[in-house]
Amino acid sequence: MGHGALWISRLRPTRAFQRKHFMCPRDQIKLKVEGEGLRLIRKGNRIRLTAGQRSLVTRYGLKDGIVVALDPSQRMTGEVSFEIEQGKGSVSGSGTLVELGDPALHHAERGALVYHAPDVLPLLKRGWVLARLVPERVTVKLGGRQMEEEVKPAELNAPQRLRYLKALKPWTFQQTAASAVIATLLAPSVNYYLFAVSVVVLLLAHSAFNMMNDYFDYTSSLDRPNGMGSMGSRVLVDRLIGLRAYRIYMASFLLASLAGGLYLVYLRPVVWPYFAIGLAAGSLYSVPRVGWRWIALGDLAIFMTWGPGIFLGSYALQGGSIGIPVILIAVALGMLVLAIAHINNWRDMADERAAGVVSVASILGDRASLLYYMVMIWGSYALFAGAVLIEPRLLPILGSLLTVPWALRLTKATRDSTDPLRDKLDMETAKFTALHMYFTVAFVLAFRLAPYLVAA
Repeated sequence: MGHGALWISRLRPTRAFQRKHFMCPRDQIKLKVEGEGLRLIRKGNRIRLTAGQRSLVTRYGLKDGIVVALDPSQRMTGEVSFEIEQGKGSVSGSGTLVELGDPALHHAERGALVYHAPDVLPLLKRGWVLARLVPERVTVKLGGRQMEEEVKPAELNAPQRLRYLKALKPWTFQQTAASAVIATLLAPSVNYYLFAVSVVVLLLAHSAFNMMNDYFDYTSSLDRPNGMGSMGSRVLVDRLIGLRAYRIYMASFLLASLAGGLYLVYLRPVVWPYFAIGLAAGSLYSVPRVGWRWIALGDLAIFMTWGPGIFLGSYALQGGSIGIPVILIAVALGMLVLAIAHINNWRDMADERAAGVVSVASILGDRASLLYYMVMIWGSYALFAGAVLIEPRLLPILGSLLTVPWALRLTKATRDSTDPLRDKLDMETAKFTALHMYFTVAFVLAFRLAPYLVAA
């Protein structure tokens, strides 16, 4: 081949370019279909396993194969067939299921499973074991079509790009943001710049303190592989982020939130007491042996942060005058957030006692903890009603009464140890408090906007 021909051969389009630009429509459709099986596997988290006459449904994650949780009384190994249904499509196939054993001994596999299917945690705590299935070829059914697809074990790994976001526990932000929004809407006037800055600072601080709590719980061995783990974030116990990277990440949020808080104090010096409350409560909450949570003051720290700290601080930031009705609302919001923390402490009090942590739940015991929880859930309604009786203009906050059915459901679950909701009381309580605040925000906002809508 001459130099010219060699030079021209280098200009030939790549196979990917040929596929994109020169393939017929039928071939292009085929290429789009390829990989659908992998997509469906990554999107789902429930799998049906069948071996002979035995069949079971369980949760799964992805780590060099399909990692599943198995009930020790229903162990299944060897050749199995499987099916994963996701929306209008399904993936089925067969492979060898190999038992891995105790989740505490398999950090990567346990982390992948919990990351992909968080609701498997209570099962792991009951002694369920891990197993791995590695299929080679799968059958994909999608939109009336059926096709065979090859799947490599290296492809069966869940992308964990969001692990740094998970470390912040963003699902806990809603109570913080809602408290600030309610306070701002109830204030006589709104400075939108101060509101925007305050919400950003609050979320930065909340992220920083979430990471601090997880860090100290991990280094103090409060978070264990088969435990529930930091109210949802398991990035350290499941080895999703290294300790050095985690410390740097945590420090950056601490510094940013501190700078933002000082900036707000500079703009409105009246908020400095609330800034001090939040800083002291958040930064010292989980410090081993001396932090608030270790000496039975954790509940007080949480209550002060979300009650007087965030709500009253946001109200004062907007120029509001602190009176009894506003204080009653602050107490109610603090109780709602405290209910979430208490249900976690109540669940984990045996582990915390063993580690030397003294919580209000461990002091009260089961029966008194139930009463304490009920007071926080139902007391919030009474305090909202009291605020309205004193200051009728606050009537819209009673929109929170729409959440009474959820409160009744939680009450039933806490009183019945066989209730299936019992294992998820922390998440269900968080949902309840969020709804409580969302309805309050919606009604207050509607009443605030009503005059403008009528005038228009």
